[in-house]
Amino acid sequence: MENWQKQLEKLKDNQPEEKNRMITFYKNGHIDPVLVHKRAMDWANEFYPNPKNTKDKKNLTSAQIRKFYGEVLTIEEKLKSSNKFELVYPQILMLKSKAAYAANPSSRKIPDSFRNWIDMMIDNIKDEKDFKAFKLIFEAIVGYFYGKGAK
Repeated sequence: MENWQKQLEKLKDNQPEEKNRMITFYKNGHIDPVLVHKRAMDWANEFYPNPKNTKDKKNLTSAQIRKFYGEVLTIEEKLKSSNKFELVYPQILMLKSKAAYAANPSSRKIPDSFRNWIDMMIDNIKDEKDFKAFKLIFEAIVGYFYGKGAK
């Protein structure tokens, strides 16, 4: 195991239990189709604006989901050009910081449910293969989100 991976494991060990949710991106050597279809649809439904939303106190807008998905696409391009996961991994981790900032209660731009989803997914990315699976799942969520009529 490389040094940066050991450091990541130490960070994960120090996280609160509720944030340490495991996602298995792969099933039988392939991206789990349930994550790209059923779970992605469920997550999109959870994030879709609901006028009766009182739990999160803020709905996810199409601008915010595009912003975060755009960040993922930018990281993907950097990964393609460098071909070194360890160089883009800090940028992947920064998505958690950006989500925390956007979920700040004093100027909330995203709901807690979306922030928690970002945290959970990023916590489960260990290598380039996981990042590609995360990107595909996120792409499916964006599709379902817009399929519900988001503008």
